[in-house]
Amino acid sequence: MVPAQIATPSYAALLPRGIWGQIADSFDYVAEFLPIVAGASVNFDIGIQNDSDFLIVQAVAQVTATDDQTSVAFFPALVTHTDTGAGRNLESRAQHFHNFFANGAGAAGLVHYLPIPKLIDRGSQFSVRLQSLFAATNVNVRISYQGFKLFGPRRSDVGAYSPTDLVAMARALLEKAAIAAGG
Repeated sequence: MVPAQIATPSYAALLPRGIWGQIADSFDYVAEFLPIVAGASVNFDIGIQNDSDFLIVQAVAQVTATDDQTSVAFFPALVTHTDTGAGRNLESRAQHFHNFFANGAGAAGLVHYLPIPKLIDRGSQFSVRLQSLFAATNVNVRISYQGFKLFGPRRSDVGAYSPTDLVAMARALLEKAAIAAGG
């Protein structure tokens, strides 16, 4: 009996060659801002579990009124993501929420496919900062960072990924996004 899904070359579009064959589980880390008050800046820290590294493939956001019944089509806010374990931001400065998450709300939420999956070390922390630009409206924001828990050796044991691996991952994710968009 296999206790978890095995990452094999069938996942080549998402996983660098250095981690093929590792045990991997699909997993979501979630950030919730319930609510984010108009004009506020709030950090949400996500502790990455010690049992595995985490490879973020995509992020999905849902913005609703504080009653959780009404979807909010436009959320004026700035967002910043920080891999605190590596000391790196995912962007050069805070950017508009809809520059990171596609503009337009819907039942499926706002999806962002990372051009290159982001690997976060086990036991470290991933931080999300939202700054609401609403003048008087409080909203609930739920963000799901979706990807794979990787149970094999630490990233430092695997080594750096080659530019060829990174380009292949980016190309495959863009193809996946085009297919999902109907293109």
